[in-house]
Amino acid sequence: MEPLDQHTIDAYVAIVLVSLPLPPLPVVVLKGEDRQAATCSSHDLHAVMLRTQLHMAHTNAFTDAELLVHAEAKTKAVDDLCRNLSRALKEQPELNERVLQNCYDHLCAAFRAYASAYAHTCRDLRILPLSDVVRGDPVHQQASAFVSAVMEDASDESNKELDYASLVRRWLLHVQAEFE
Repeated sequence: MEPLDQHTIDAYVAIVLVSLPLPPLPVVVLKGEDRQAATCSSHDLHAVMLRTQLHMAHTNAFTDAELLVHAEAKTKAVDDLCRNLSRALKEQPELNERVLQNCYDHLCAAFRAYASAYAHTCRDLRILPLSDVVRGDPVHQQASAFVSAVMEDASDESNKELDYASLVRRWLLHVQAEFE
């Protein structure tokens, strides 16, 4: 079996990350031999899961039935997220702090559900609050780039000036317009 080309894998990962309604979230991870708590972007974690699943599928480590179960679970997670976001945004269209937090909670739950549909099933995903992301850190940078990628009228430079909560709010306003 011919190995997968790195460029093809990178393109696949990028397309999936940008096409899903899952912006980068701050995930708690343990790093190093002393297992110190740290933060990484859910997009970085998701990229690893995508690469692993792609490799496993390419080497026939999954049956077609297993791949179908994973795909159905991921589709359900995204469908549930869209339904929950639509409901939350229609109930309170002004997107105040309470609605922003409610939507963020839906995003966190959706990422947990989506990530649990991979072969290595992440069951204990801890996601930090909106307020824990600092402007300029990797999660903020990836969120800025994500918002720019999905919104044609949002420049990356203007996004970098926003705090993380404002980036999520900007993205949610875009999503809200898509629901209408």
